[in-house]
Amino acid sequence: MAKNGSSVGSRTTIYVWGVVAICVLAVGFVLGVVFLRPEKDNTALIATVFGVLVPVIAALLAAAVQQVHLAVNSRLSQLLELTAKASKAEGKLEDKQ
Repeated sequence: MAKNGSSVGSRTTIYVWGVVAICVLAVGFVLGVVFLRPEKDNTALIATVFGVLVPVIAALLAAAVQQVHLAVNSRLSQLLELTAKASKAEGKLEDKQ
């Protein structure tokens, strides 16, 4: 496998696992607050925590999308380069015949 492809895949996997971990922590926090403070209104506290975590999750997802975009673009560049070389070689073969 190409050096670039394996690096992109591992980075993307790390970003996705980061999102999953943050989501698990957020759910754990909400459940903990609800069970530890059942008599109080926890809406403001939960909204504040989600107000901090949502941009972090969005940034991680954007980084993952960027890595996939880079992987696709590098593959397309390789395909175009190989197609150009093949066409050039085919033209040379036709000239010799």
